[in-house]
Amino acid sequence: MDKAVIDELFEDADKVSAYRHTDEELRAKIDESENDAKDVTGRIEAIRDELKQLQNKLGTHADELEDLYDDLDFSQQTLAGGPASDISDKADEFRSAAENLDEAIDALSDLLLFRFK
Repeated sequence: MDKAVIDELFEDADKVSAYRHTDEELRAKIDESENDAKDVTGRIEAIRDELKQLQNKLGTHADELEDLYDDLDFSQQTLAGGPASDISDKADEFRSAAENLDEAIDALSDLLLFRFK
């Protein structure tokens, strides 16, 4: 139905428009929306905190691998195709992933600050 037909349904005999929704209905919908916003905010905060924990875990793994690599003697570190190169690469992957999470954490923080004040 188009708006004109709907408007006719909500007019009385004197062509005076009647409200389609009561104030109570509108207040109830606003309250529901506010509760939904609180739920969303809580979930965003939880996800952000989980990402921070994951970031710390990735950084810890990178540190441990870097420490292990530094503990190797020079010949083990430079052995072409040896496991030390895999350790170094994996440490770089963890460190890079931890840095990339900064963007996601910042985006979620911005959502909380600017969208759901």
